[in-house]
Amino acid sequence: MYGYRMLNITLNKTIEELEEYKKAIFFREPLERLVSYYYGIMHYTSGYSANNKKFENLIIRSGIRNHSVMHSKPKGDIYNITFSEFAQMLLFYKANASIPSAGHYQRVGYKLCLHDYDFIGHFETLSDDSECFLKLINIADQYSFPKIHIQKGNIRFNESLKSLPRNVLRDLIDFYRLDDNILGYKIPKF
Repeated sequence: MYGYRMLNITLNKTIEELEEYKKAIFFREPLERLVSYYYGIMHYTSGYSANNKKFENLIIRSGIRNHSVMHSKPKGDIYNITFSEFAQMLLFYKANASIPSAGHYQRVGYKLCLHDYDFIGHFETLSDDSECFLKLINIADQYSFPKIHIQKGNIRFNESLKSLPRNVLRDLIDFYRLDDNILGYKIPKF
């Protein structure tokens, strides 16, 4: 995501030297990434939710709701943004070509063209994909990743998406359709 600039600082290598490295990237299913972002950052139970003033303002400015909704916590009042409001805000600003930037809910498939990746993997199959990548770089006999990845958010994921109005869910699926296609994910059906 940060290109060679970050690698130059970390590895102190030239672009030519970096071309000799094998480059891998791992993606998570787009809607799972969106739900995870919401509960990790936006939901009022998150430790980061007190920082949601900018999203609250975007929701009000877009007309999704016309007033702030606060939730009281021991450390003070925080903005209570529902998953439906967050999804509608994302779609509103996508339609107006001004989505606030954040890697977790942006479409990412088109960025694959920015770098010449040697390997593209999926978070959901990290164990198998990482094994393939370790073989590609000839260190599979020295390193391995855990064989089991237990997903904990399936119920939350399904409940979150099923709580959306049909048209919002349809538009959200369309919004991430290119990522699903480019990254090899099945288009979700609800």
